[in-house]
Amino acid sequence: MKLSARRNQLALIALSMLGASTSTAQESIAQDAPVLSDEPIADKNLQKDLERILYTRWGAPIRARSKMVDGAWQIRSGKDWQALPAGSITQHVLVRDIKREARARERKLKMALADDRADQAMWLIDQAMYPEALEHLEFCLRKDPDHAPALTLIGRNLLPMKTPRVDVTPETLAEHLPTALKPWFNSTAFMARASQEIAIRDLLSNLGDHDIRPTLAGELRHRTSKRRELAALILHRSDLSVDEESTVQALVRVAILDGSEDVRAECSRTLRDLKQEAITQPFVKALGSTSPAVRTNAAEALGTLGFVQAAAPLISALAATSSSAGSYRPPASHIFIGKQVAYIQDFDVEVAQGASIANPKVNVITEGAVLDVRLLSVRQEMVRLNERSALRSSLKSLLGKDFKYSADKWSKYLEEHPISE
Repeated sequence: MKLSARRNQLALIALSMLGASTSTAQESIAQDAPVLSDEPIADKNLQKDLERILYTRWGAPIRARSKMVDGAWQIRSGKDWQALPAGSITQHVLVRDIKREARARERKLKMALADDRADQAMWLIDQAMYPEALEHLEFCLRKDPDHAPALTLIGRNLLPMKTPRVDVTPETLAEHLPTALKPWFNSTAFMARASQEIAIRDLLSNLGDHDIRPTLAGELRHRTSKRRELAALILHRSDLSVDEESTVQALVRVAILDGSEDVRAECSRTLRDLKQEAITQPFVKALGSTSPAVRTNAAEALGTLGFVQAAAPLISALAATSSSAGSYRPPASHIFIGKQVAYIQDFDVEVAQGASIANPKVNVITEGAVLDVRLLSVRQEMVRLNERSALRSSLKSLLGKDFKYSADKWSKYLEEHPISE
């Protein structure tokens, strides 16, 4: 606003406050005052090459570097500029302005909480800021792989993300399904979790009447841990039934024996959602294994499955680790380093009728050393501590208490708070 115009406005206010009502003076001032309008101020950056969200008449927003030339919008495509049809853009917002507002929102939210992150993701989706929204959803799923608000947003198909192609048609034979889906598995296995969830949603919607269970059973045995984890996640999202015994047994086996913690955890979460207490039986049995790794894996899985009835066998296993401290002998081996030389020490002469035979006695000279090799005791103690830590963590998860590594205190608590069947 010009200085003279501002001065005239102030004069008009002063006159009204003093009660001056001379129409001639008011008209003189009003002639120089600016005309106020409800129309938005023109964007001085329209001709600048800036990143914007352009809202189209047909509803699909476009995020691109853009500018207005001769009254028409152009968007950058690589090194070239592509003109949009006249009148096709109804609204435009600078991305930097949205990011500034997003930062202001984040200062008011608790960004360490998954729920607040999901709320921010929803706001960003409304602003057509899809990559930024996906980052927040990824945070939610890293913190809780089954975070309901994040999965709900993904399930609503609000994120226009290109997912790997599913080369399956109604004519694809069941025996050809693993081959047809191999490129999809290769592409999806190494995606971030939120992107995987979107790809799985699209896969399951495009399979039609095809049964993917046999393919997934094969994927659970794949040599790549990411492929095995992905297979377990698909089973988790595909409404697995407890009646599918072969698939359930495969998940139990992998949850106990797989060498990857992520794979085991995903299998356990899939089994947990079956909500069948009988699922815990093979894991309870595995607590008595001679292998410390198997016992540790079983203890972790029982905590994930969430059935409090598993608390008693977990306490018994914790007591066993306390009583067996120092009794475990790690595997040992013997290594010989040296050389051996054979020589004839003597002859045994055997005399027969009309003939004699000299039978040589061969001996060996040995030179070198025999090494007794075994695992160090520190390794033994680490194995034991890992097992005890898994047992304690699962008991905390099931009972909501923490008596650390005292099996007696855990047992006393269980006696005072019996678990109803």
